[in-house]
Amino acid sequence: MKKTFLKFALCVAAILVLLPTGKSHTKNYATTVVHKVSLTSQTTVPTSIITIYSPSADETSDFRVSVYISAPTQSPGGSAGVAIYWTDENGAANQGCSSNFSVGISGSQYGAVQNSGTCVLHTGSGQSISYQVTGSGTITYDLFITVEEL
Repeated sequence: MKKTFLKFALCVAAILVLLPTGKSHTKNYATTVVHKVSLTSQTTVPTSIITIYSPSADETSDFRVSVYISAPTQSPGGSAGVAIYWTDENGAANQGCSSNFSVGISGSQYGAVQNSGTCVLHTGSGQSISYQVTGSGTITYDLFITVEEL
């Protein structure tokens, strides 16, 4: 009888140890929007490289950059694209995220077109995040960029 009770007690103890405690083993990290770009009715293509965000000299961090570009009206014959630039600690700039992470649109005779994309990147100490609009022809576009620190 004692052996049966001992086996039963060990089984109950093993089950209690293996039951979940209700605590999550993952941490919830909040993101912080560090900069936004909101440009509407733009017609200049291409632009120079423009800095979006410059971290402090000793700051390295991970970021999520979201880009949305659209041509709200008919713009036949034109195109516009957005490239995001950054450098990590190893000097690798614009790697991954479609080589240099570009999102583009081509004008349409039929009306509005849009494109969007998101890239997660890591910057080296004091390395800024920049963007450049490239393209050709005549096009009117809206551009929205959000940079979040992860």
